[in-house]
Amino acid sequence: MKSRGFTLVEMLITLVILGVGLGIAVPSMNAWTNDRRAQAVAQSMIDGLRFARQEALSRNTNINFTLVTETDGTVSWEVGCAQVVNNQNVGTSTALIGCPATIRERKLFENGDRFSVSPSPTSNTIQFQPLGNIATTSITSLAGSGTATALNMIITYRGTATPIAVSVTVGGVIKICKTSISTAGDPLLCLAPVAT
Repeated sequence: MKSRGFTLVEMLITLVILGVGLGIAVPSMNAWTNDRRAQAVAQSMIDGLRFARQEALSRNTNINFTLVTETDGTVSWEVGCAQVVNNQNVGTSTALIGCPATIRERKLFENGDRFSVSPSPTSNTIQFQPLGNIATTSITSLAGSGTATALNMIITYRGTATPIAVSVTVGGVIKICKTSISTAGDPLLCLAPVAT
């Protein structure tokens, strides 16, 4: 009479096959998870940039989108009215009446999250004008020469090999792109050259 059950050899073979399968799947899953986390940060930045552009259009004034790094390493974005010269006290800057310096803010990530955001060209503030385009003062500070057509905010998670970026044109077009793509016409091509 035959006994029902598994032999030790059958169980060991099953465990080896399971171990090999997990060994192949886990690194792929980690890369996918890291990519999703970077995409979530990029989407939050796009939401903030689009909100800033919409506020500039609806309020008919200059609106700043600013990346803020706290002392603990937490990075967030803020949208607020640009400072203007007060006509009564020339030389001082105040926010427009009825237009707060901070309209909305969101946390992108905390210090322990191992993200980094690198604007390229370097600037933590983008100013949108009432027509939805980027202010010329922002363009000059972003490009250094005023000739940039777009900028990228490169987002990496734990030093991933192919970081993603949020690209913004001078005209106010905002999109997610991949820094590793260089083929013209590819929808994931960054709008500005990626600094290497």
